Amino acid sequence: MATLVFVNGKIITVDDQFSVHQAVAVDGHRITLTGPDAAVLAHAGRGAEVIDLGGATVIPGLIDNHNHFVRATEHSEVRLEGVRTRSGALDVLKRRAAVLKPGQWLLTLGGWHEDQWEGDRGDLTLAELDAVADGHPAFIQAQYDHAFANTAWMDAMDVPHDTQARRTARLDGGLIALNRTAASFPAARGDDGIRAAMAWYNSLGLTTVFDPGGVGVSDAA
Repeated sequence: MATLVFVNGKIITVDDQFSVHQAVAVDGHRITLTGPDAAVLAHAGRGAEVIDLGGATVIPGLIDNHNHFVRATEHSEVRLEGVRTRSGALDVLKRRAAVLKPGQWLLTLGGWHEDQWEGDRGDLTLAELDAVADGHPAFIQAQYDHAFANTAWMDAMDVPHDTQARRTARLDGGLIALNRTAASFPAARGDDGIRAAMAWYNSLGLTTVFDPGGVGVSDAA
């Protein structure tokens, strides 16, 4: 008998007929019955929780077939998609750096580009990244094209002092160079990032992701 019943809703079954029912019964982690309210309620066990959906729709868990889950949870990235200004990007980086633990890196591995900014689209400078990172190594990658790094990151990576990167913060070389660089980054410790990512995906209805690999993801991962 079901321990949880949802009634008065639109249950999208995605069966062969793509049928829609009023109610669904759940026992543990398994759906045991879908159908009219009365039929599903009759399937409920004593003390079962009954939730009135009030006409809301229930869908199966969604699957994202291209999602960089491993990389995101290994490195605890800062996301800059949708940030519309250069100053806004620096502010996001500063706020993230303020909550990082000692030894953690300030990282963004793609997903944005300067072209999304309104007004000033100039490169992030060494002085700016040193200021916002608050002593944390910072590596801010724009798509798969180039990246900007601060002094603490270059020290950690043993970048020679007579290079242009030490003066401008900009790292070029394209996807191959960025792949090689990211492969040597330290992975995040613990499973906090994994749990946070899973909770966020679940809040969107995602229950499964397919990870095609990418920058910084080893074959073993």
